[in-house]
Amino acid sequence: MENFNYTPPLPPDRPTQNTDRPTSESGRPRTRTAVIIGTVGVIIAIALVLLFG
Repeated sequence: MENFNYTPPLPPDRPTQNTDRPTSESGRPRTRTAVIIGTVGVIIAIALVLLFG
């Protein structure tokens, strides 16, 4: 599973997510929506490992 090594600073399928609201100057480019999407992705990855692992 390549989900564990997949940690890009930007989601490749949604490149306009962080360009609309540039917050890189504060040191945290990820917004709350990106954190929620990442958390859901981790939960889905764990569920896939538990189901098929």
